[in-house]
Amino acid sequence: MSRALDLGARRLDLGQGDVPWEVLADPEGNEFCVLPPHPRYDTGAVAAILVESNDPPRLGRFWSLATGCRSR
Repeated sequence: MSRALDLGARRLDLGQGDVPWEVLADPEGNEFCVLPPHPRYDTGAVAAILVESNDPPRLGRFWSLATGCRSR
């Protein structure tokens, strides 16, 4: 989560209350949740991130750096 914040994501309060995940917004304002590793949840690896974007290359770079995965 700190990597996403360092790259320009911001925390959001949507009234989610006491939940084990953080709600963030990417640089274009798209909401996403980050669930830290927790023994109760089997989150596995990220399979895909799909977003609509006004600037796909910029947002692709953000998600590539935030996840450590190559963008396609």
